Amino acid sequence: MLPVIASEWVYLFLLLANLPNLFLLIWLQKRPQAAELEIRICFANLAVNAILSGFTLYSTQEGSSYFFELVLMMMVICVFPYYKAGHGLSLVALSLLMISAIILVNHVQVAWQDAYDLFLFYVIGQACIVLRRYWFRQSSCYNYILHQANGTLFVAAGPMN
Repeated sequence: MLPVIASEWVYLFLLLANLPNLFLLIWLQKRPQAAELEIRICFANLAVNAILSGFTLYSTQEGSSYFFELVLMMMVICVFPYYKAGHGLSLVALSLLMISAIILVNHVQVAWQDAYDLFLFYVIGQACIVLRRYWFRQSSCYNYILHQANGTLFVAAGPMN
C-alpha cells in the first residue's frame, strides 16, 4: 500500500492546482483577442493535470483499485483535440512518467494484469488523441471551405436592391 494520505487532501490539492486556471479562463473570456493565450493556458493546465494524475494513487483506499481516478483524469485529457501534433503525446508521456515514478518510489506491487491494462490504456488514450486531432483538423478544413464558398456566393449574388 502507498503511504496513507487522506484522500480529501489529495482531492483538495488537485482542486487548488486547477483553480488558478479556472480564474484565468474566466478572465480571458472577456478578451476574445487572447485566443492563442487561452489555448496555451488550457494546454499548460492539462500538462499540470497529467503530472498530478499520478498523485491520485495516494487517494486509493485499501481494497480499491489503484488506477480508477488516474483513468478518469486521463480520459478527460485524452478527449481534447490538440492543434499541435506533439502536445497530446507529451501529456500522455508526462502522466506515464509520473505514475511510474510514484509506483517505483513507493515500491507498489502492481499485478501484471494492471500493468498490462495501464499500458493498453495509455496506447488507447494516445490513439484517441491522434484521432481527435485528425477529426478536428478535418472539421476545421471543411468549415474553412464552407466559409469560402459562402463568401463567393455572397459576392456573386451582388448588391441587394
